[in-house]
Amino acid sequence: CEGEHAAQGGATAYSVAVKNAVGLPVQGVQVHWAAGPAGGSMTPVTSLTDVNGIATSSRALGPGAGTQTATASVGGLTGSPVTFTATALAGAATQLVKQSIDPQTGTVATAVTAPVVKVADQFGNGVAGVIVDFAATGGGILGAAKDTSDGAGLTTAGSWTLGNVVGTNTVTATAGALPAKTFTATSVADVPARLAFLTEPTRALAGDTIDPAVQVAIQDQYGNLALPAKDVVSLGLGVVPNPGAKLVGTVDVAAINGVASFGNLAIDSAGIGYTIVSMSGPLTGAESKPFDIGGVIKAIPVTRLGPVAAALNAQTKKVYVPGTSLLSVLIDEREVLPQLTGFESPFAVAANEATNQVYVSSLAGVAAIDGLADVVRLVIPVGTGPKGVAVNEVANRVYVAVASDPLQRGPALVPIDGSKDLVAIADVVPLPAPGVGVAFNPNDGFVYVAIPTLQEVVVIDPKPGSARVVGEIRNLGKGTYGVAVDVRTKLVYVTNRDDDNVSVINTVDFKEIARLPVGRLPEAVGIDPDRGVAYVGNSGENTVSLIDGAKLNVFATLIVGPTPKAAVVDPVSGRVYVPTQTDDLVRVIQP
Repeated sequence: CEGEHAAQGGATAYSVAVKNAVGLPVQGVQVHWAAGPAGGSMTPVTSLTDVNGIATSSRALGPGAGTQTATASVGGLTGSPVTFTATALAGAATQLVKQSIDPQTGTVATAVTAPVVKVADQFGNGVAGVIVDFAATGGGILGAAKDTSDGAGLTTAGSWTLGNVVGTNTVTATAGALPAKTFTATSVADVPARLAFLTEPTRALAGDTIDPAVQVAIQDQYGNLALPAKDVVSLGLGVVPNPGAKLVGTVDVAAINGVASFGNLAIDSAGIGYTIVSMSGPLTGAESKPFDIGGVIKAIPVTRLGPVAAALNAQTKKVYVPGTSLLSVLIDEREVLPQLTGFESPFAVAANEATNQVYVSSLAGVAAIDGLADVVRLVIPVGTGPKGVAVNEVANRVYVAVASDPLQRGPALVPIDGSKDLVAIADVVPLPAPGVGVAFNPNDGFVYVAIPTLQEVVVIDPKPGSARVVGEIRNLGKGTYGVAVDVRTKLVYVTNRDDDNVSVINTVDFKEIARLPVGRLPEAVGIDPDRGVAYVGNSGENTVSLIDGAKLNVFATLIVGPTPKAAVVDPVSGRVYVPTQTDDLVRVIQP
């Protein structure tokens, strides 16, 4: 049987004839059968010739496609052995077999070995004419999205270029319902080409370390971190809003695994819109995003004033600063002359934005100032020793702590009806001792009064017709003095002047929840509710302490000038105005 075609494993009967010298069939001769080197089997491996001299055996082909042989032999006979040939055909496709290297590694955006798969039957024989689809993930590009298997069953994507992002690239080969095969290539960064800010500089205070630490990455041309680059990266100032500013700290750092970290950078001067530039040899440099540095950005002179307090009308942007006997009005951060006169030892000031009226406590009483013309309209008698003053804008009421009320009955919180410029004598609330700082809380409608000699804050419901004390927060620090309310966090800050600390009180239950050390002789507190910061003027030194209202810790201390007496916050710009008593200046802090 010559040139036979059959599937692998198929059975075919082979026969040979044994004859004598005159050509007659010989019965009973044993014939030996054997499969060739391509495998397969003969069954039986020996057989006897029949009466016609014919011996038969069944041939099973081996698993390999292509030409296969088998022999029949009888020792000593002419023509022995007899060779049979058959062509084994591949079976149906059952699998895809990888033929190219996998996995592999290459540089981003460069070519690696293209995927090659073999379409094979169950025995691994190539099957021609099968369409194979190739799909890339990870940003790579293939030369062909599909290919048809050739005579050997081989298909290829033609070429494979990795994506330009470091990571894993894959190509998946599929053919109908056959199990898919996936090739993997890991792409690594190209050579260092440029710098980029991994961690941008953020807002900080002048002289304070920029936190978190600034980090600069060494990248390839595609923006991948260039591992394991160790180049030295240098930093400098780019945009400099304050011409005298300096970038301080370690500004030259060797990268570790492609990243240079600058853990102690600071800028010594306040300003808005700084940038930092990075450099490293031939690499393309980078400039940071703009950021601000807070601190004292200017000092406004107030003529022979000796300022003791300050208040801001956020609607008119005017700042009112009383001093020893005068009052200065600041517009656009400049003093307007002439100053207001006729004040006798003023102590505190508060502004009603709704009515554009300003109230200043002094020995003579509470002076009411028309904020439109900035003139004193009248002085309202409130009793003796007026101190802290606060405003309820909705009710148009002014509250002032006095050593003795107009009827000389003793220490009290005296309310003024702002619509009539008169003391509401029926709503005067006695205090256990003279108060100093006064704050109105619009959240609960209560007035908080600091009582220095008793180390407490008295909480008053000033509702007309039923004004009364609703609580006393005792056992605070010595010399409780200034009071301020953070309406967003519902906290009250109280300076303990003689203990150099600040008590933080929860207005929900009137409990002290923290006591924070600050500078010497803290007096006034200013609140920036939008930014969550409380500013404490330390009158015994030249500093303002900054308290984080969320973390309840002092996160910075700014040097401002001698004897800071107040801290007033512009809620829009965030700027803080700090009058310093002994040098006749109002410092402006940019947070």
